[in-house]
Amino acid sequence: MQTDILKTENNILLGREELKLIIKTDKTPSFADVVKLIAEQVKKPEESIFVEGIKGKFGRESFLVKAYVYKTKEDKEKAHPVKVKSEGQAPKV
Repeated sequence: MQTDILKTENNILLGREELKLIIKTDKTPSFADVVKLIAEQVKKPEESIFVEGIKGKFGRESFLVKAYVYKTKEDKEKAHPVKVKSEGQAPKV
């Protein structure tokens, strides 16, 4: 996989670094693959990286990725809490 960072922006208010990059590969990369790739490139732990999306177009071998790199794992969890579904409970209307 080949990566090219298009844009890096430091968001002081939210305490994160916002990345837009292009990944060139022959198949759609998984979120886990992208997190590992970004962690190696920016030299940060994988737990502090959140991938917002991976976009590709049919027939192309390049994918646009939007990701956020936080200072700590706790900062990431505050900004993007994990939603847990409880089984057997009716949805609230």
